[in-house]
Amino acid sequence: MKKLAAIWQARATCFWREWLLFAVAVYLVYPLFAEGYFVGHETLAPLERVYGIDLAVASGQFPPKVLPNLVNGLGYGWNIFYSPLAYDFTWLISALGFSYTTSLKLVHFLAILFSGAFLYLLVMRLTRHNTAALIAAVLYMAAPYRLVDLYVRNAYAESFAFVFLPVVFLGVYEIFHGDPHRWWILAAGMSGIVLTHNISGMYCALFVMAYVITQARRLLKEVVLLRSLGLAALMSTLLMAYFVGPLLEHKATNNYAIFNADMVSDLYISAENIHDHAIKFWQLFSHNFDLGGSLPLASDRPEMPFLVGIPLMLFAALGAYAMRRHPARSLIWFSVAAALLSLVMTLDVFPWEFMPGFLYYLQFPWRLFLFTVFFLSLAGGSAALLLPGHYHRALFIVLVVALLCLYVFNFIQPDYQAAISDASIPAVEDVRVPDSMIGTGFAEYLPTQSFNRRSYLRAHGIAPVVLSGAATLQQLSRFGTNLTLSAEINGTEALIELPFVHYLGYKATLRTKDGVTQALTVFEGPNGLSSVVLRDSGVVVMWYGVTSWSALAYAMTLAGLLWLVLIVVRNLCLRSVIQQ
Repeated sequence: MKKLAAIWQARATCFWREWLLFAVAVYLVYPLFAEGYFVGHETLAPLERVYGIDLAVASGQFPPKVLPNLVNGLGYGWNIFYSPLAYDFTWLISALGFSYTTSLKLVHFLAILFSGAFLYLLVMRLTRHNTAALIAAVLYMAAPYRLVDLYVRNAYAESFAFVFLPVVFLGVYEIFHGDPHRWWILAAGMSGIVLTHNISGMYCALFVMAYVITQARRLLKEVVLLRSLGLAALMSTLLMAYFVGPLLEHKATNNYAIFNADMVSDLYISAENIHDHAIKFWQLFSHNFDLGGSLPLASDRPEMPFLVGIPLMLFAALGAYAMRRHPARSLIWFSVAAALLSLVMTLDVFPWEFMPGFLYYLQFPWRLFLFTVFFLSLAGGSAALLLPGHYHRALFIVLVVALLCLYVFNFIQPDYQAAISDASIPAVEDVRVPDSMIGTGFAEYLPTQSFNRRSYLRAHGIAPVVLSGAATLQQLSRFGTNLTLSAEINGTEALIELPFVHYLGYKATLRTKDGVTQALTVFEGPNGLSSVVLRDSGVVVMWYGVTSWSALAYAMTLAGLLWLVLIVVRNLCLRSVIQQ
């Protein structure tokens, strides 16, 4: 009976903390309860992308890769090159019957809630201290930059990346300081952050590697650590394959702007661009808001607050002191060092020109605040270890949570003056105006031919074009990335440009008047659009399909998911048996 009472008391305590985290998450997103969707730096882009995924799936793409509504309806391979997890998850919620706007809001809420919950689990594992875990979670959820990322930048994928950082380092902790057989946690976290925002994933991998180097002596002595890291890397590779596989396949063709070294200046991928967008020291203390687009900061014009926050810095310092003799102190001290490094890297004094070129894909140094906030929060919760007794801990929690909620009130005031909704989403992204952002970005995911012919794309409609030879095209029917048309060839052959930006995976057939179906070779035309050569009259059918390499990548991810599910189920079953 006493054992049951103890279990019930522990459960009640756990639920109390869960409800507190839930209440904090609700408070931080309460402005989203307003009608419509606020206007941030990304304006309509998140809505357009989710709508595009919906159209892609309706066109028969799964997983969706080319969004049919972008670039004048010519399609844009956003999900081929940009990590799709946050947007795919949002589409999945909308598929349950919610509007796109409501789905975005729900994902924002879930991202804040689960990022806090996962950091709670990590700090609880490090310290075995409920109060420390709770304070760390609230610090992480209510960090000023976290809220600016949401309400000012509206950096949708980057906001979702906050969820996976605690999972990554929970896996790191388990391998080196806990149970190495829980390596799958690292695999789940690492694949999650890469699939959410690949640039953040790249920098996260560098921080993980840095911590692994600090444990080099143990790696040489304990084979199980190397085995666990290897298994985590293998599972991560499988889980990420459905995104990374097609991405590498396209990169191998070497004809996309994002991979073209001659175009990096146009795409803002350079040391000069990072210096222009690096922040000045005084901006760490600025509260000025500017809801305009992303601009260089070399002019001292404040784009948005880059405030780290005195509470976060203070708690991190106290936490590092409190953990000075704790068994897990190495990870805390590493966190403080990593937080300071990532903070310095956002400043204009950092020597970016001497860094490896691949790091320039960061584009905007303030993205590193993701790591600053995480590492400071991880260390900050440990300040609760300095408290002497349970009574003081309860009072401490109430005061800290209340003060943090008051402190960040100014950062949860989004711009609803020009609220947008599902009705604001254009059926087709109009890029005819010269200053439009093709593909709701820098057009970096266009084929090189299309990138160089952007003026042609701006003027292009949805009709196919006869580039050479003679042909009569009629009875055009199109939905998403699917197309049907009737072609009458007047001569030996005709080169037909179809109204799709060319990406690997487009397929086409020709059904001749004799009833014979022929496979057509779809290739990139002179303007970067998909093209075919017709030598017979008949009905052309075109769709976006799957390449052989993509099919293999999808099978790998399915195998990785099954592997992960089996391990999780096995662990849950073992835990249930042990508790009985």
